[in-house]
Amino acid sequence: MQLSLTFKDLEKKNTKQGEKNSQRKPLNKNELNIIETKLKKIESFLPGHAKKSARMEVILGESRAKSLGKNFRAEINLSLPEKILVANFRSKSLHAAVDGAESRMIRQIRKYKTQHHIDKKMDGKSLKKLRSIFRSNEDAERSED
Repeated sequence: MQLSLTFKDLEKKNTKQGEKNSQRKPLNKNELNIIETKLKKIESFLPGHAKKSARMEVILGESRAKSLGKNFRAEINLSLPEKILVANFRSKSLHAAVDGAESRMIRQIRKYKTQHHIDKKMDGKSLKKLRSIFRSNEDAERSED
């Protein structure tokens, strides 16, 4: 799985003086490693056929809607065969935003897996078994009446 991180507006800039505001420091290597390990956990939830071709793009940044009190946002775009999954989350801290987006993405991957695995497992043999079970249940109900 390919992973690309993009950072947008993580340093607040003071437009009057042109100096960086000291409220938010740029990310250091330790924080980047923590974020990458959290995001690589998503790969373990992917189905086997999608692990090689999956591509994840992560956009981390500060949101412009500061009136809500949620300053940071994380957006995860995951390209899978036949589908593109998107998860967004806003929070007061960058790590909480990444955690929220990660949990939303895992939930979407589980839905993707159930949809695609059911379709693949329903080959001719399993359909015949289901039909025979339904027929036997219907015959049993008829014989009781």
